[in-house]
Amino acid sequence: MLSPTIDELLQADNENVPICKSVLSDHCPGFWSALNDVCGLYDTALRVLTQSFSDRHYEPIQELVEELGLESDGELPAHAGTNPRVRDALHAFRSRESRGTLLAKIAVLNSAAFADLLRFRLSAPFAYTRLQVESLSLCYLMSESPEIASEWQDISTEADGRAFFQTHQHAVRSAARDFGLHDAYERASSFAMHSRFLGIAFGLDVKHEVAGGKFHQAIQIKAQEFDPDDPGLFVVMTLSVLQAQARILGALPRALPEIDDPIFVEQRVPRVGATVESLLRELAAQRRARGSGA
Repeated sequence: MLSPTIDELLQADNENVPICKSVLSDHCPGFWSALNDVCGLYDTALRVLTQSFSDRHYEPIQELVEELGLESDGELPAHAGTNPRVRDALHAFRSRESRGTLLAKIAVLNSAAFADLLRFRLSAPFAYTRLQVESLSLCYLMSESPEIASEWQDISTEADGRAFFQTHQHAVRSAARDFGLHDAYERASSFAMHSRFLGIAFGLDVKHEVAGGKFHQAIQIKAQEFDPDDPGLFVVMTLSVLQAQARILGALPRALPEIDDPIFVEQRVPRVGATVESLLRELAAQRRARGSGA
């Protein structure tokens, strides 16, 4: 048994999942098909990337091991400072390896985000989205400048991490802007990464009364960031997370050029992006109609 509060939260989560599914189905019937497409596309991207990482990517490493008379590739880093070919080969290999790792992270964060949304969570999914955008931007930087992957892999202390972030922060934000994801990145900062009122407001519950000449106020932050009086707002926020996923998928071929399947790049990804944008427009029209009393 956990503490009563945690056990109650877990029970509420289990009870809320079918309720959340019903809310999403009622307000946005096309949501589930679009979500399934997004998840399927992440699976496809990982599969295509895995297939593209063939032995030929390791060949330059093996050739250098044999040429230098080394026993294993583990000895190569010792020669990187004096041999530009070794340095470049290691950077290129680490770039592919690191970008594959980051793509796997992006994909699992997509699943985690929607699992939390089904529990009426908003803050955590937005935080995941920021991590996804940052990971995507790093993939792009590593593709353009493979040495960045070596810098990233060599981070071993908090000071190293801060220095890496400070060096590349501007480029990460610039890439996010180019991919149409800067707003999602900044929204995550407001809602989930910093203690701003905008982020707290989703779960805020304040009650007060004056009794016997005394003022009483109760403040509570609910784990379920859902307003039963305005379920459409939660649906809009959920669709904004889905929109970010569609844009991330659209940017993958630039960040990971190895993902070059024409059906993926030219048909499936653009189609799901158009579907999500259409769902957002339809939901916005519905909310405007309700607001005008139409």
